[in-house]
Amino acid sequence: MMKMKLSEQIRLLIYFVLCIQATLTNPQGTRDDDVDEEGHLIRDDRELFMEVADEWDSRWGSPYDYDKRDELLQEDLYKDKRYVDVDKRYVDVDRTGRDQKVPKVGELFEGDIVMDESLRSLVLGEDTKRDAVIDQKYLWPRGRVPYVLKGLDNDVLKSFYEAIQDYNTHTCIRFVPRVFETDYLYIFPNQSMCYSSVGRHGGKQKISLGLGCSRKGIIIHELMHSLGFVHEQSRPDRDKYVKIFKKNIKKGLEHNFDKFSGKLVTHLGSPYDYDSVLHYNNHAFSTNGKDTIQAVGDSDRRFGQREGFSKNDLRQINKLYNCEYELQNESLMNDVLYD
Repeated sequence: MMKMKLSEQIRLLIYFVLCIQATLTNPQGTRDDDVDEEGHLIRDDRELFMEVADEWDSRWGSPYDYDKRDELLQEDLYKDKRYVDVDKRYVDVDRTGRDQKVPKVGELFEGDIVMDESLRSLVLGEDTKRDAVIDQKYLWPRGRVPYVLKGLDNDVLKSFYEAIQDYNTHTCIRFVPRVFETDYLYIFPNQSMCYSSVGRHGGKQKISLGLGCSRKGIIIHELMHSLGFVHEQSRPDRDKYVKIFKKNIKKGLEHNFDKFSGKLVTHLGSPYDYDSVLHYNNHAFSTNGKDTIQAVGDSDRRFGQREGFSKNDLRQINKLYNCEYELQNESLMNDVLYD
C-alpha cells in the first residue's frame, strides 16, 4: 500500500471534516420531501408562508388570518409562487336551468375539498341514488382510520396529535398509524395548503396539512371531511339560517357557496349549527372585506370558529358511525364544548 504524505493526510482530513459539517448544517439536502410526485421542486414552506403573510398584510392592513386561507388558495396571489397539483381551471356546465362553475376531478371545491367523480356528480345533480354522507362504501369500517404522516411541520404535527386525541375522547373514531392496510390517509404538506377528500375512497388518500394548518381546529375540520362530511353552509336547508351576499364574493368563486340538494345529502337530523367547525366564516371569499354570509335575523352574529368540535359536530360523527352504542356508558355528549 502506498503511503500518503503528511500534507496529503491533512488535506484529506480537512475534506472529511468539511463534508461532515455540510451534512450537519444541511441534513436534508434535496430529498424526496423537497419534490412532489412528478419531480417538481417544492419551495420551502416557511419562505412561501412569509411571502403570503406579507402580501396579506399589505393588502388588508392586518396580520395573516388562518381562517381566510381558503380564499388565498384560489387567488392570483398564489399563482406562480409554487407548484400545486390541484389547479385553478373550471368547466362551465348547465344544470337546473342555470350555469355553474364546477371544479374538475382533482381540483379544489369549496376551498379545501378535493373534487372526485362521486362528489362532482352530486354537485351536478347527476347522482340521485345515494346520500352524500351515509353511503357505507364511503365510510371507514368500524370507524378505524389508518394514516401515514410525511414531512409535517412540528407545530402541525403537535396539533395533529391533539386533534386525533379529541376524536378518541369524544367519538368512536380511531385514527391509527398504518401497518399494512390498503385504504389509508396519506397526510403531507402541499406547501401551506389545507385540503381533504370527502369520505373514504380507497387506497392512498391524500390530505394536505401545510404550514398554514397548524391550528387544531383546522385539522379537526379536514379530518371531518375525510370521515364523510361537507361544509355546514352547504346543507340543503341553509337558506333558512344564512343569507349569501353574492355581490361581495370574489368573481369566479361563487361556486363555493352552492348548496346540495336534499335528495343527495342529509344533515342526519341535526339542527343548523353556526358553531360547527365545518362552517365558513363571515368573510369567506370576500372581494371587498364585507360579509359574504350572515345569519338570518342576526347580521352581527359571527361564526366560522376553528377551535374545535361543537356539540352538533360530535353528535353527527357519532350518529354517522353508530357510535352511540359504543359510547353508551360514557357521558361525552352532554358536557363537551359550548356549554
